[in-house]
Amino acid sequence: MNKSAISELLRVAEATGGVVQMIPRDGAGRMLGAAVAVSGQEMAKELLALVRPLTDADADEGDGAALSIYVASSWRNPQQPAVVAELVAAGYQVYDFRNPEPGNDGFRWTEIDPEWKSWSPEAFRLALDHPVAVDGFSLDMKALAACDVCVLVMPCGRSAHLELGYAVGAGKKTIVLLADGEPELMYRMVDFLCTSMDEVLQALEACQQ
Repeated sequence: MNKSAISELLRVAEATGGVVQMIPRDGAGRMLGAAVAVSGQEMAKELLALVRPLTDADADEGDGAALSIYVASSWRNPQQPAVVAELVAAGYQVYDFRNPEPGNDGFRWTEIDPEWKSWSPEAFRLALDHPVAVDGFSLDMKALAACDVCVLVMPCGRSAHLELGYAVGAGKKTIVLLADGEPELMYRMVDFLCTSMDEVLQALEACQQ
């Protein structure tokens, strides 16, 4: 998926009030494409635009094709899909927790219990051992352990920051795409603090040197 295709996706998303949604990865771990989905109670109810599949030529495009990136963020962050799309367009191998593998649109607590927000601490502890939770955790952790760089996209919550902390401890390169909010002293342990996607891409180039 080339940069012009991603730019067109972002243009359509802005014009229609839609959101960019990545199409699941193939067996080789590559993102197959992206689409703009109508925003609403559920994402991807209607596709407005579909770009061509990612080809080997696209995967080889640019110097950063070899880097594997884990994007840590939140389901509630509307910027996450666009960040994934830009990184894919730049030629990076990107793990998208919303589409971790073909046919899988990501882990949700509602798959275990629609009333999960009312759980007690004991119920939450038990739910972590539910097969759905174990599978979701395994997919994310496998990708996190294998990545070269962890990019945290603010705003986000506890899971994403645990993932960032793991990446720091594992000696991986780390990047935070900042947003409005409270300052955080412990971000001093992060390699690159960025305020735009241009800065993120520059940081990724530096990670390859």
